[in-house]
Amino acid sequence: MGSGCSYHTGRDLPFTVYGQQRGTTNPDIVAAAGDALAAKFADTGYDALLAASAKKWAAYWAEQDVQIESDDSFDQLGMRFALYHLNIMIKRDDDRVGIGAKGMTGEGYKGHSFWDTEMFLMPYYLLTDPAAAKTLLGYRWRSLPGAFKKASENGYQGAMFPWESAWLDDGEVTPLYCGADIVTGKSSPVLTGMIEQHISADIAWGVWLYYQATGDDDFMNRRGCELLIEIARFWASRVEWQDDTQRYEIKNVIGPDEYKEHVDNNAFTNYLTVFAMEQAERCIKDMPTRWPDAYAKLSDSYDLNALAAELQDKKAKVYLPQPNADGIVPQNAQYPGLDAIDLSKYKNQQGVSSIYEDYSPAQMNQLMVSKQADLVMLMRIMPDLFDAETRRKNFIFYESRTLHDSSLSHGQHCVLAAWEGLDDMALDMYRHAIDIDLGPNMKSSDLGIHSASMGNVWQCVACGFAGLEWHEGGLSLRSHLPASWQRAAFNIVWRGAKLHVEVTHAGITVTHRGGSAVEITVDGHPVKLAAE
Repeated sequence: MGSGCSYHTGRDLPFTVYGQQRGTTNPDIVAAAGDALAAKFADTGYDALLAASAKKWAAYWAEQDVQIESDDSFDQLGMRFALYHLNIMIKRDDDRVGIGAKGMTGEGYKGHSFWDTEMFLMPYYLLTDPAAAKTLLGYRWRSLPGAFKKASENGYQGAMFPWESAWLDDGEVTPLYCGADIVTGKSSPVLTGMIEQHISADIAWGVWLYYQATGDDDFMNRRGCELLIEIARFWASRVEWQDDTQRYEIKNVIGPDEYKEHVDNNAFTNYLTVFAMEQAERCIKDMPTRWPDAYAKLSDSYDLNALAAELQDKKAKVYLPQPNADGIVPQNAQYPGLDAIDLSKYKNQQGVSSIYEDYSPAQMNQLMVSKQADLVMLMRIMPDLFDAETRRKNFIFYESRTLHDSSLSHGQHCVLAAWEGLDDMALDMYRHAIDIDLGPNMKSSDLGIHSASMGNVWQCVACGFAGLEWHEGGLSLRSHLPASWQRAAFNIVWRGAKLHVEVTHAGITVTHRGGSAVEITVDGHPVKLAAE
């Protein structure tokens, strides 16, 4: 005879009334539901529950497995470990909750959601289970009250999304202080909640990507347009006009590289800001005919024509860093003037953060060293910004100065390395990504696994080694399979078409498994895939 438990909260969906978000505060109702479920499980029995669970998991693996044939079986194990966590960390039937930075495995970061959701997790869910991706954007839409609150508190308009998000209307929940400064001995302020602001643009990128992949006009009509408009309103109020240069700049921010604080014109932030403004401007143009309900709702609040004109003017005048004489795009305005040091000691570190034993945050702000992908991240999500030679130069330049002191970094560098034909580096980056939670450092997951890394592992294979890219309404694949791999295969969904992709050294095979007819590009050749 076994024992079990049932866990419920008053916020569970069965206890909510349509239109409300918080559920019940009556503990008797919650306890009664728990007792009923425990009794049901007891009557069902362990063997039947195990069989039901196995059936559920079999259905998941049949659709979501990524098959890897490699000289090292750990490559496959690492992928399946990631897929397991990607399945358990999302609440597919509830768009009031996001995904915590530690998934469902630990209390690190207090369960808060970050930009991890859009940049590192969204591509997996969107291209395998679009309905799941939709819940993540639903969480952002439901969180608009907290974003409005943060914008207002900081003197801006529109939606300034929290760096760390928890419950829908909490607003910013990033802690104010963390560990001790090695020089002063005092608690170090956590500046990300105040000046790491690119998350709002990241969410706009997520909305755009969702629509590109699904063509879901109902979502845009009810939620997507509002997200794009409110995010663009924030950025229009955030950019700062400079009389001396006659342009708009974005000063005093933190980009993806969190070693660099209080920087100006972070390339990632500036380019994503312009992107967010462009998407909102296009949205306003299309709303009257394509999304009339959104148009009617937002027209009651704003003069959309005037807003479109403002966005058109400002985005054209935002400073976008360009390659210098050596072809290097400055990560931020201060970066070219920083001090270069020998990073070999830290590049060879077994764990992470060892540089903090030698330098304070203020000192690292003056060194030409990056925590994670920043400019590389920009080139990863916008691969057509620069020509091929510039992209390669910048990848090599910045990777040599990056310590990958973040679980977010190796996976994105893997994708770029694969695209650049740096095969050994790409495979090494993939293996570093799976080692983050499954490798020899047994302390790495003490506070929970790294959920963004799980999404990165999938991106390494699908986006890196299979070359999956998305463009304006189009999907493309190009083989970059590692030499020691014989095959990689996975399923994706694009514009209603279910596709099976198989990559070998002989080429790429795409099989239409059902759904809509679709046009994609394979190894540079456009192809049409009819249903079945």
